[in-house]
Amino acid sequence: MTGEPTLLDILEAIHDFATYVEKRFNGIDQRFVGIDQRFESIDKRFESIDRHFEMIEAQMVTKEYLSDKLSDLRGELVLLTRKEDKKLCAVIDELEKKRVFSWKTARNIRSLEPFAQFTAPSNSN
Repeated sequence: MTGEPTLLDILEAIHDFATYVEKRFNGIDQRFVGIDQRFESIDKRFESIDRHFEMIEAQMVTKEYLSDKLSDLRGELVLLTRKEDKKLCAVIDELEKKRVFSWKTARNIRSLEPFAQFTAPSNSN
């Protein structure tokens, strides 16, 4: 023997190296499988969060919607208050006609808010 490697020695060395590289690649593949599983888990969580946000957005009241509703409510309250004010004025008129209130007292009551009215003395006094 001259000490030179034989073809069999070279093939064995290549086989050993290939086995070593394959083990390393398998290890890396396993790490990627773990990472892929974690990403899938994160994707599922994000999908759940997206669905939750979509549900919240669908039920959320917008500023424009709320402003419109408050404006409508204000209008309805003004109408109701005007109706009540008409009733109050009718009561004041009756009490003034029956001389329970003087013209001045009736005028002072009518001049109160929210719908102040300034009237001249009635002919009945």
